Amino acid sequence: MHISASNYFYRLAGSRLLVAWLLLICCILPAIAQSTAIEVQLPSMPQTVDQFLALRAEQGSKPEGAAALFCVALLRYSEDQAAALPMLVSILVNDGSLLQAAAAGKGYRGFDLTRNTYFLVDRVLDAPWIARSYVRGTSPDAAYALPAGSLRFTVSTNPYSNISADDVKLFVASSGADSPRPLRLKRNSAGLWKVAEFSSLVVGVRTPAAADGDDL
Repeated sequence: MHISASNYFYRLAGSRLLVAWLLLICCILPAIAQSTAIEVQLPSMPQTVDQFLALRAEQGSKPEGAAALFCVALLRYSEDQAAALPMLVSILVNDGSLLQAAAAGKGYRGFDLTRNTYFLVDRVLDAPWIARSYVRGTSPDAAYALPAGSLRFTVSTNPYSNISADDVKLFVASSGADSPRPLRLKRNSAGLWKVAEFSSLVVGVRTPAAADGDDL
């Protein structure tokens, strides 16, 4: 059977396209299959920095634990800025990117948030449900009300999470978003994991259901 040159090249191009798609699928599926979700459970909301540091001593040696602690500090900041500021200072990297030397009478242990860090965390002051959305059991339909009891967070990894032995990217699930949100953590010389980048965690989520204003 005679095959024209044009038909031959069309078939060749189609075969190459099929092979390219198969290779792409073979690359993507293992990455999806290797994604791992980890649940971190904290007994209660810390009210003071001492309580927070006690939790950090338990959870801070694991990156997923530090990710959950940052979510707690952000949530606490949406409720009480003064109480939460030391928590944020304690869970952020101290390399000059997120913290700076504190002015007299300000900050915690000589350090304060940079202007850009304040700009980011202050977003939860006008939309506190952003911080609450990272707690499992919340939902926009219930106005992101926190569940009773312990606080649980779902933190996931993928095959590309390990940037280096002391530098990882994790993903935190939000009940107000379709996909988990990334944050980057680095391990310090004391073996504690600290948050190095978190801007995606202060992006807006689904608007909470409005409270019923009919009190008749």
